Amino acid sequence: MRYVDEEVLYSKPFSIERHKEFPYVSLEVIISPTGEVEYALPSHQEYLIAKAMEKQQWTRQELMDACPPEFYFSFMEWLIENSGGYIPVWEQWVLDYPVTRKQASMLRKLKLAGLYKGAMPKEEEDNA
Repeated sequence: MRYVDEEVLYSKPFSIERHKEFPYVSLEVIISPTGEVEYALPSHQEYLIAKAMEKQQWTRQELMDACPPEFYFSFMEWLIENSGGYIPVWEQWVLDYPVTRKQASMLRKLKLAGLYKGAMPKEEEDNA
């Protein structure tokens, strides 16, 4: 069950300042390849599924059928790739997946603000 003020928080675009007003709410966000942050609603996996379906023009069943067996136990990694590079971020960690320069910059901002407490992932080598 969510608190009423959490619903207010999630109903608006992500803001570091606003999120800091809710210290009991864990950081659970998605960062786009361009560095934009959105709350991971309803969950990280479902957010990535929706992005992958949109990017690939697949139905949910087509998406599930397209996942190769070698990714059955690393489904989120496969979703990151098929969503266009959106990365899931939790307060304490991020998946070990190369990030864009803009994603790394946003993670540093979140870290400096005290919201992200995990290690910094590797940046992609070929990004601008």
